[in-house]
Amino acid sequence: MKSGLILVCFVGLFALVISEDTKKIFTDAVDACANVTHPPMDAKTMESAMNHGNLNEIYSPFVFCVYKKVGIFNDKFDINQDMVIKFLKNISDDADKNEEVAGVCTKKKSTPEETSLFLFNCVAQHLH
Repeated sequence: MKSGLILVCFVGLFALVISEDTKKIFTDAVDACANVTHPPMDAKTMESAMNHGNLNEIYSPFVFCVYKKVGIFNDKFDINQDMVIKFLKNISDDADKNEEVAGVCTKKKSTPEETSLFLFNCVAQHLH
C-alpha cells in the first residue's frame, strides 16, 4: 500500500491520466526503488516535492533509480530526451511548452543522481 501512495504522487508529476502500461512501468520502478534512500521515500514527502519542486537531495538516489528503470536514463547515464518528452505529454498537450521544459530541465549535472533531482524539481516547478 505504501508504494501505491508513493506511485500516485510520483506518477502525478508525470500524469493525471496515464495508460495502464505506463502505470505498470512506474509501479514496478517505485516498488523496486522505494527503499533506496534512508529514510525511505513516503507519499507526503513526494506530494510536497511535486507541489513545490523542492525534493531534498537525500531522495536523489530514489528518483534516479525510478528514472533509470522507466527509461529516462540510458545505460550510459545520459538523459533520453525523447522519453522525457513522452512523459511530459501526459501532463500537458502543449507541445511547445513540453519542448521548452525538456530543454530547460534536462541539463546534465555532475552525477546521475544530481541530474535526476534537478530534472524532478525543474519539471515540478515548470508544470505545477
